[in-house]
Amino acid sequence: MNTVWQDLRYGARMLLKSPNYTLIAVAMLALGIGANTAIFSVVSAVMLRSLPYREPDRLVMVWGADQKGRLSTTAPARFLDWRVRNDVFTDMAAIEDAEISNRPRFFMTGGDRPERVRGAMVSTNFFSVLGVEPRIGRSFLPEEEQAGRNQVVIISDALWRRRFGADPEIHRKTINLNDATYTVIGVMPPDFKWNYPQSTTDTISRILARIKTIPGVELAASSNAIPLIGNGWTWRFEIPGHPSSQADGQWNANVRSVSPDFFQALGIRLVKGRLFTDHDNGAAPRVAIITGSMAAMSFPNEEPTGKYLKLDEKENSVIIGVVKDARYSHPNKPVGPAIYQPILQAASLENNLIVRTAGDPLSFSTPVKHFAPLALGS
Repeated sequence: MNTVWQDLRYGARMLLKSPNYTLIAVAMLALGIGANTAIFSVVSAVMLRSLPYREPDRLVMVWGADQKGRLSTTAPARFLDWRVRNDVFTDMAAIEDAEISNRPRFFMTGGDRPERVRGAMVSTNFFSVLGVEPRIGRSFLPEEEQAGRNQVVIISDALWRRRFGADPEIHRKTINLNDATYTVIGVMPPDFKWNYPQSTTDTISRILARIKTIPGVELAASSNAIPLIGNGWTWRFEIPGHPSSQADGQWNANVRSVSPDFFQALGIRLVKGRLFTDHDNGAAPRVAIITGSMAAMSFPNEEPTGKYLKLDEKENSVIIGVVKDARYSHPNKPVGPAIYQPILQAASLENNLIVRTAGDPLSFSTPVKHFAPLALGS
C-alpha cells in the first residue's frame, strides 16, 4: 500500500505542476490485426475541463491499477485509506456509477409508472469537491455516509421536472428506489452534468465522427479493450431460464464495450446475426454480441441469436450476433468466452481509439491527436 500511495502522490504532483497538460496519445501497431490499423490510447489528465464546475482545470480522476498497470476500479476501503492519507489534493471524493459498475441499476416505482433511472453512489463530499451545490434543498451530510443513515438522494433538475412536475417541496418527500424508501434532500442545478456515461459516449462519438473525416481514414472505432493489450471487464453472466452445467447457473466472461465499427476496423468476422449500429443506443432494447467460444459453451446445440443473457444483476440483453474469437491476452493462452456490448448502452471510462487507414497508420498520429483533446479521458 505504501508503494501505491507514493506512486499516487507522485503522479498527482506531476499533474498539478502541469495544469495545461491535457492528454497523451500513443500510436502503436498491434500484432495480428493488420498493417493498416492503428490503436490510439487516449488518456486525458484533465477530464472535466469543459464541465460547469468550480475550477474544472484542477479536477482529476484517480484510478487504481492492477499488477500489469491496467486501470481498474478502486475498492471502497482503498478509497477511504487514500482519503485519510491524502496530503496532495484539497479533497477527494468517490463515485460509483451503476451504468459502468457491477451494482444493480436504479428502478423507481410509485406514481404513474415504474421506470429505470440513471444514478450513482457517491461519497458525501462529492458535490463540494466539484464545487457545485443543489439549487433546492441541501447536499449530503458527513454522517449520511454511514450505513443506516444513507437512505437519502439528490436528484437532477430534469428528473425533478419530468417525474415530479417541478414540485418545490420535493426535498421533503420520499421516493422508492429498488424497493427501498429514500428521502429526497435536494435538486441539482439545470446545467449540472450528472450523466457521466452519456457525456463520455457523446464525446467519443464526436471524436470518431471527426476522425473519419481525415483523408485516408477508412474506419474509426472505440473500445475499452483491444487484442493483446487487455481483456476488458470480467463479469458473471447467466442465461435466464437456461439449464447450466454449473450448480449456480452462472459463468464468467470478458465483457467489452465497443462502437459500431469496431469489428470491421479490427477485421473480426461476423459468423451469424448482425453487428451493432448507431440505433443500438440507450433508448433501444439492450443487445449483445458473443464470441464463437461462448456460443459453443453456452449454446452447444442451440441457435444463440435471439436468446437472452444477463450480466450480473443488470437487465437482460438479447444476443443479436456471433463473431469469431479474438486473442486479447497471450497468443498461447486459450481463448475464453467474451461478450460485446454497444458503447451507446454500456459506457466505459477506458477508451482506445482504433483507426483503419489506407496507408501507413503511424503517419496518422498527428491528425488523430488533433481531435483527441475532445476526449473526456480513459
